[in-house]
Amino acid sequence: MTPAVAAAPQPDPYYTAPQPVAPSYVPQPEPLYTPQPAPVYTPQPAPVYTPQPAAGYAPQAAPMYAAQPAPGYQMGAPAAPAQKKSKVGLIIGIIAGVSVLLIVLAILLLFVLDTPIKQAIFGENPPINNNNNNNNNTNQTDIKEIMRALNYPTNVTTGTIGQTLANEFFDWKVSSVATAETLTASNGSKVTPYYDNSRFIIVDTTVKNTFNKPIPVGNYDFTIIFEDGGKAYEDEAYLVFMNGMYPDDIAALAVGSTQSGKLVFEAPKSVSVVYIAYIEFYSDGTIGDPYVFKVNL
Repeated sequence: MTPAVAAAPQPDPYYTAPQPVAPSYVPQPEPLYTPQPAPVYTPQPAPVYTPQPAAGYAPQAAPMYAAQPAPGYQMGAPAAPAQKKSKVGLIIGIIAGVSVLLIVLAILLLFVLDTPIKQAIFGENPPINNNNNNNNNTNQTDIKEIMRALNYPTNVTTGTIGQTLANEFFDWKVSSVATAETLTASNGSKVTPYYDNSRFIIVDTTVKNTFNKPIPVGNYDFTIIFEDGGKAYEDEAYLVFMNGMYPDDIAALAVGSTQSGKLVFEAPKSVSVVYIAYIEFYSDGTIGDPYVFKVNL
């Protein structure tokens, strides 16, 4: 009988043989650092610079300057004889000096004398043409000439004391005119004219509104105009400072209503004729024709 042969063992297909373990890490000592000396620096001398002339350039010496005589002048020739000096320059200087002196004197005369030239230069009122006024005082200038000097229209309506002048806004009457050296204010104090050698002119006046609606009126509506020393002057009325004076301002004087009072002006004592004037100034810049009362003081 044949003995049974044992089967050879087969490897397990799922078996993995153990792998060798990685060798253990053994730290190695670092090599010793040996510092090396820095190389020794040996400075080298800079090369010597020898300037070289530009190519083709050869320096030339500047030519010596020899002064040349002026044309026609002979060196060593005798000097020309001295000539007699001309007096033309002296004469011109004298004429110029005299001219300047005359101009200075003329300017001084402009300030001393009241001349038309002075008025034209400095913008003062032009001189008045002293025409005689045959209606009253023959020593006074015509009112149209005075208005012309003040740059107002010369179409003047003139009245005398007691008359009534009518313009487009109101009827205006001057009842009486008086003069005074002093006046008594409402507080009892004495008031004297602002200017020396002047006197007060007190005008009793009445205004009636003839316009178709209420109008503003006041003492600002009226001025005093006169001539003194050949020149024309205009001044406003005093503001109210005593009882009975014409109001400074009435905002609306009703249609048909009247307002009366005293207008107070002043004028030099040397003036014997004055004009109490109303002149309307419109909003468009035009000036209305003047209405004046002529007053012999």
